[in-house]
Order: sequence, then structure tokens, then C-alpha cells
Amino acid sequence: MAADARGGSNTINLPAGTIKLTIAGANEDASATGDLDIEDNLTIKGKGSSSTVVDGNSLDRVFEVLSGKVTISNLTIQNGFSSTGGGLLNNGGNVTPSSVVVRDNIAVGANGLDGSAGVGSNPTGLTGSDVGKSGGAGLAGLAGVGGAIFNAATMTINNSTIASNGALGGQGGRGGNGANATGLNGAPSDDHDIANGRDGSGGSGGAGGAGGYALGGGVANAAGASLTISGTLFSTNSVSAGTGGDGGNGGIGQGGKGADALDSAPETASVGNSGAGHGGGGGAGGAGGLAHGGGVFNDGVVSLGKNANTFAGNQAFGGFGGAGGGAGSGIGNKGGNDLRQGGEGGGGILVSAARPEWVARAAPEWVAEYSMVKARPLSEAVS
Repeated sequence: MAADARGGSNTINLPAGTIKLTIAGANEDASATGDLDIEDNLTIKGKGSSSTVVDGNSLDRVFEVLSGKVTISNLTIQNGFSSTGGGLLNNGGNVTPSSVVVRDNIAVGANGLDGSAGVGSNPTGLTGSDVGKSGGAGLAGLAGVGGAIFNAATMTINNSTIASNGALGGQGGRGGNGANATGLNGAPSDDHDIANGRDGSGGSGGAGGAGGYALGGGVANAAGASLTISGTLFSTNSVSAGTGGDGGNGGIGQGGKGADALDSAPETASVGNSGAGHGGGGGAGGAGGLAHGGGVFNDGVVSLGKNANTFAGNQAFGGFGGAGGGAGSGIGNKGGNDLRQGGEGGGGILVSAARPEWVARAAPEWVAEYSMVKARPLSEAVS
């Protein structure tokens, strides 16, 4: 602002009407873009809260005080948007809002990033079993703090109205899905352990990130800060914490195929069984965020002035926890010489005794392969 840029103590008299921010660009502290930044002693006067309106246009918060003694009076602050202090952020000054209305501003925390999907698998040494890599955890949502005002220094609010503002916590990121894995096929041998297919285990799904906190729908007073309120109405402000992210799904595990008997010595060779398929566990859902202070959240020092304050219709809503991820399927494979012995696993199919509804749950390419061969009872399988 031009008057503030002069340095020293200055006064700005605003006319009746609506003054709207129009230059986008948040997180800048030289009044070039976004909010109106104040660094020196300054008095801002309007023609009355019903006549003079400073509108953030949802581009950024409306005012940020970095230093100085600042008085703001007889106007309305509205439609500000930020993660801290939707309407007004006091980062280092001594600020006195007097006879102002601060309404319809919002502080919104960013959503957490989703976890990465598991890629590839980890063979387990000489056994030939394969374990899919786990999905990454989702990141926590960030906090929304001070829907109307965030005070981190010194502030006195006199004879004002703080109404219909909100703070929202960000949503937790979703956990990544676990990778699929298939065990190695058995090799023709008279050694049963070599002839058997190896197990395949899907990777676990990643956990969902926690929902972000929501603090102070009207005013949030930071640790070490000092806030005095006198003759002020706090009405219909709210905080809504973020929902936890859903857990990632577990990967599919498929057993390796059992080996056929050796043609050179069929009487002594083993016919391999299928390896077992183990589905990966689903990731845990993230915890819902916490919500505190629909009207005022205080982590510093709050004092009450000589005039009574009124609190009406302020609300706080905690976030819901995220849903757990689904378990991966465990699928068996062919035994040697086309004998059938399916592997075990979460949601898996015992192919030798598969019911139609089980087969319907398998991957299409496995259904197409197995449906061409008549299943045999386990009692006939060669072990």
C-alpha cells in the first residue's frame, strides 16, 4: 500500500464502496500481489462496516501485518482465502480491529499427497518365493487455522462482529497399492522341493495419511501471542477437520506352476504342485483430523475487555477416518502334468474345487486359462 510504503505513521481514509483485490499471487510480503501487507504504523478508517468493504476476492487473505502499530476500523473484511488467517494475519504487529465486521473468510489446509504404488517384487533367496513391494503411505493433510483472523503477536478486538467464517483441514493422502507378485515355476526333477512351484505374495497397501487439523473458525491465537476481546460477537463460525486418506489395496499373489514329471525317469520323478498365492494386506485408513474452537481457538493468552462478548452458533466438526484398503487376492496355479492344486491366500481360489462364483472373481486371463481344463479332486493330486 502506498501510504504504508512511505514509512513512519500514516492514515488511510477509505471511501464508501467495495474495494476488491484483483492481483493474484499469495505468499508475497511486499504488497505487489495478493493480500495488503503492512510493515509500519498505520491507521485504516472506513465509512462504516455497512458502507466500506475490503474484499479479498478469494485470491488471498485480505490483510497481513508484519510489524508496526495498526488500527483498522469502521469497515468490513470479507472473502479472504488462505491457510492461516483467511481475513487478517497478524505476524508481528500490535493490531486493533475496532467496529469492524469480518465475515465469509476461510482458512484451508492443503491436501496430503497420495502414496506411491509398489513397483516390482523381492525374491526371497533360494526358496524362489516372490513378495510384491508395499505401497507408500499417504501424507497427512495440513491444518487450516484462523478462518477470520490468525494472531501470532498482539491484538485487541473491540466492538466487532466475527461471523460466518471457517477453517478446513486438508484431506489425508491415499495409500499406494501393493505390487502384484508371482512365484517361480517349479523345475522338472526327482526332488519334490525343486519340482513344486514357489509361493507368490502380493505387497501390502500403504496406510492413508491423517486428516489435517482445523483450528479457530473465527479467531486462532497462537502460542506466545496475546489477544484481548471486548464487546465482540462471534457468530456461526465453524471448523471442519480433514478426512483421513483411504488405505491402499493389497497386491495379488499368484503361485508358480508345478513342474511336469521327467520324461527320462517318470517312475522316480516328482510332479510338482502349484505354489501358494497370498494376497497382500490392505493398508490402514488414516486418522481423521481434530477440530478445535468453532469461535475462538487459543494457544496463547486471551483477556476479556470491559464489554461483554457474545458467542452464538459456532461449531466444530472432527474429520472422519479413512477406509482401510482391500486385501489382494491369492491365486494358485497349475500343478505338473496339468494336475490341479491351487494355492491359499486372502480372497484366493482353490482351483481344483473352484465354484463358479469363485472363478468369477479371478482375473479374466486366469479364468480363460483354467476354464478349458476339467478340475480334479485334491485326493487325486500328486504330492
